[in-house]
Amino acid sequence: MRSHNEKLLEWFRKRDIVINDIDLIHRAFVHSSYAYERPEEGESNERLEFLGDTVLDLLISEYLFLNYPNAKEGDMTKWRAAVVCEMTLADVARKLGLQEFLLLGKGMQKTALKHSDALLADCMEALLGALYLDRGFESVKKLIEKAIVHYVSLAVSGDLKPDYKTALQEYTQSKYHIVPEYTVIDEKGPAHAKEFVVEVSFNGRTWGVADGNSKKEAEQHAAKEAWEALQLEEQMQDK
Repeated sequence: MRSHNEKLLEWFRKRDIVINDIDLIHRAFVHSSYAYERPEEGESNERLEFLGDTVLDLLISEYLFLNYPNAKEGDMTKWRAAVVCEMTLADVARKLGLQEFLLLGKGMQKTALKHSDALLADCMEALLGALYLDRGFESVKKLIEKAIVHYVSLAVSGDLKPDYKTALQEYTQSKYHIVPEYTVIDEKGPAHAKEFVVEVSFNGRTWGVADGNSKKEAEQHAAKEAWEALQLEEQMQDK
C-alpha cells in the first residue's frame, strides 16, 4: 500500500508541480485532532493555514490589480472576499480531491461531514502555505492559476456569491447601516478539539446561534442561520 506521501507526490506530478520537501507538504493535511492523537506527527497544519491565508490574499489581490486595471478598490475587495471565502475554497479543495489526503483524529472523523467546508478550506490554505515555503510564490501561482483563477472571473461577473458572513454584512449595511455583532457565548471540549458557540445579533435581536471548531467557522454557521432567517422573514412579509 502506498504511503500518504507517495500519494501526494503522485498528485503533484500529475499537475506538473515539483516538490522539494514532501514532509512539509504532508504537514498541510495534518489536522490538530490527528496531531494530538499521534504526537510523533509533530505540529498540525494550523500555522501553515495562517501563512497560506496571507499568501492567497496577496496573490488574488495581485491578479485583480493586474488584470482589472479599471476596477475600483471597493469592487476588488468584494471580488477577493468572494474568492477566498470558506465556501469557495472548500469547493476548490473538493475539485482537487484534497479530501482524500486530509488526516483527522478519530473523534473529528465522526463530525467531519458537519464541518467539511471549514476543514477543506483550512486545508486548502495550509497547502498553499506549505507550497510557498517549499517552492516560493511561482509554484503557488501555478496552482492558483489552475484551480482558483476561474472563480475570480465568476466573482467579477457576479456569478460567485460571497460567503454567508460577507453576504449578511452587506445586507445589514445596506438596509440598516450597521454591521452584525458576533459573540462567543460558550466554549466546549479540550484544547485540541475545541468547539465554540457563537451568536450573531443586530438591531437588538439575536438572529443566529451556531457552533464550530473555530471562532471563524462558528461565525460562518451563525451567519448562515441569520441569513436564512432574514430570507424567511422577507418571504413572510411579501405574502
